[in-house]
Amino acid sequence: MSHKHKNDKNLFFQSYRKIRSVYVNASLYQKIITMVLVILCVNFSASIIALSVITRSNSKLLYEAISNTLLTGTKSISEKLHNIEEMTDIIIADSRIQTNLTIAAEHVDNSKRSAAFRTLSFLVPEYYTNYKSNNIRYINLYNDSYISYSNIALSKKTPEQIHNGLLLEASEKSGYPVWSDAYCNEYGLFLVRDIRKAEKMALNKIGTIVVNIDLDAVVNTAMDTTMFSEPAQFIIANDSGEIYHSKALDDNIVSQAYQRVDRNYGILRLNNRQYFYVHETIPDFTWDFICLVSYQNIYNTQFLTFFSAICINMAAVLLIFLIAKAMINSITVHFSRLANKMEAFGKSKTFVKDTSYDYSERKDEIGELHRNFDLMATQHQELVEKFFFQEILYRDAKIKALENQVNPHFLYNTLESINWRAKALGEKDISIMIESLGSLLRTTLSQKENNISSTLEQEISIVKNYMDIIRIRFDDRICFHTSIDARLNTLLLPRLSLQPLVENAVNYAMEVITETCLIEITAYADNALAIIQIKNNGSQFEDDLLLKLENHQITPRGNGIGILNIQKRIQLSYGEGYGLQFFNPDEDHAVAQIQIPYKENHRS
Repeated sequence: MSHKHKNDKNLFFQSYRKIRSVYVNASLYQKIITMVLVILCVNFSASIIALSVITRSNSKLLYEAISNTLLTGTKSISEKLHNIEEMTDIIIADSRIQTNLTIAAEHVDNSKRSAAFRTLSFLVPEYYTNYKSNNIRYINLYNDSYISYSNIALSKKTPEQIHNGLLLEASEKSGYPVWSDAYCNEYGLFLVRDIRKAEKMALNKIGTIVVNIDLDAVVNTAMDTTMFSEPAQFIIANDSGEIYHSKALDDNIVSQAYQRVDRNYGILRLNNRQYFYVHETIPDFTWDFICLVSYQNIYNTQFLTFFSAICINMAAVLLIFLIAKAMINSITVHFSRLANKMEAFGKSKTFVKDTSYDYSERKDEIGELHRNFDLMATQHQELVEKFFFQEILYRDAKIKALENQVNPHFLYNTLESINWRAKALGEKDISIMIESLGSLLRTTLSQKENNISSTLEQEISIVKNYMDIIRIRFDDRICFHTSIDARLNTLLLPRLSLQPLVENAVNYAMEVITETCLIEITAYADNALAIIQIKNNGSQFEDDLLLKLENHQITPRGNGIGILNIQKRIQLSYGEGYGLQFFNPDEDHAVAQIQIPYKENHRS
């Protein structure tokens, strides 16, 4: 993690803590107002998102409607072009065409050639008539000496050099159909192909057919544009670029549209107008087909709707905020009065009833709070006055009772005298027991009443003194040792947490086994936890021991009550997630485990 990233993260948390501190310390009125503002902002944002989703849904519905129309239209265009290509197949295979082209190419008899030309001049218009519904503008049939026209006037409008170029393209394809889309915008779409005759294992060229198609008519008749409020405009392009566009589109719009269309549908802004476009492909021809529909009216309507919705929403948010503010103020003012009364009562310990508002008739929670506080304050003032002198007398009596208690120093001096006598008589074991008992009593009795915690090191010291006494009692049948992580010596625990658990282990183990009893205390840190384990051999814990003790399913004996006491003190100190656990790692050992937070309780 980089240094900059750490600084950004620290800055974020510092800002968060400042904002949280401001919010926590704000008044109830400010908190509720903030909550209302957040809810209103979320609601406003959700409304804007919903409007955006609706707008996108409308665009998608429009795309689906136009796309279905275009899909049918593109299929119709493809079908018409295939019909024209099939027509050329029929012309090429027509025996009459083949025969007369052969006569015109090979016979030297002018009368036969003239007859052939006349026949061809009738056949070409015949095909034109049969297939002109496919938006054919004209058909030319070329041979070396003559051209047969279906419409000579329209043919003459196309420059001769274009026809010559088309004938050259056809000759390069050896009889295969050639679609020429280089002149679509000016002169239409062309289909050219050579007519060849099979002779002596060769295909000899005997003529060329040129078909001119009115692409504008093909597109307009194929597309149903009645669903659009304004005429739709079309662009057709191949891999090299745009080959055709509707006459209503200028070159600038065509160039921009072709370059910026990048998906199936969308909205383009061209020449300060909004257009909705749909992008499809003409089947079998790999031509891109782009439909442009004027979106300006729809856009203006959507913008007006969107703007009106935002204005209405903002007005509604403002109105709701003002109403909520008035309502919140009508509630929080009574909490402010209650807080002022509590503050005044806390400072002076005297109660003066607020007469600015009568809460005795209010049936809601506010009235109940004020009435109960007034009653509590009145009763408290009466009790203070009633028991003031009794408290003084009680304190005097308590002081006298404390003075009559046994002085712990007398007990320590007595034990020292016994210890001195035992040493004088050479009773080493008795001396050790007396010293251990004295240390144990000194550790426990010298603690202040308000000191509810001790360090792990102090708790281990108490256990060691206790074990010194136990070892002498059981004649070294007990082996005791500790393994403590030095970092945990200053860990805070509730007082006398370990000794009752060790005593419990000794009592249960010594009842069962006759061999040496091993008592082991282990303490270590595990991430954010401190784990303290008291392990002994020779006994086993019941399953769910704590739960059974709490539910009185088993009768506690020995330190059963002490175990519950330790569990409650740990959970009161550190929370419900910490405390005691009892388990058996194997058939010969039992483990009592304390689990508490480590870092939070570790002294510096």
